[in-house]
Order: sequence, then C-alpha cells, then structure tokens
Amino acid sequence: MTKAGQLSLIDESKWAKFLLESIYTVWFLVFNLKIKNGLKDYYNKVAEYAISLFEDAQNRGVKPNEIMYRNLLEALCLCGMEDKALELANSIFF
Repeated sequence: MTKAGQLSLIDESKWAKFLLESIYTVWFLVFNLKIKNGLKDYYNKVAEYAISLFEDAQNRGVKPNEIMYRNLLEALCLCGMEDKALELANSIFF
C-alpha cells in the first residue's frame, strides 16, 4: 500500500495529531531559516516565542520530533542564547 493509501486509513484523531505535528515541524524549520537570514535583530523576542511554541506543542500532546529539537537548539545558539539551548538539551537527555 502506498504512503497516501496508509494516510487515508488513519482515524480522525490520529490525522489531526499528524497534521498538528507537521505544522509545528514546518514552523520550526522556517523559524531556523529566518534566524539565519536576517531576523537576528529580533532574536530575543522570536526565540522566546519559539520556546513558548515548543512548550505549547508539548502541552497539546505533540511529541517534539528531531527536526523541532534540532532547529530550536540551532536557532537558540545562533541567537546567542546558549544557556537556553543547554537547558533544552538537558531536558531532552536527562
């Protein structure tokens, strides 16, 4: 069965969760690209928003995936927020 065929068999609640996780994943990918391409002037506000969005995803039952973690950690480091990145990394591994 094709991937599209498998997705059509998912029940509504699982489909909604899949879409929600996909939206969060795409947001973190775009966030990281924007940080690299010119939002550094606004990094504190944007990075704090990203952390809040990350926590919101977890509160909604979305288990953060590698893409979300990696992009958030990288962006925090690019913004000079290594302490926040370390705090996040510690919450992942310990």
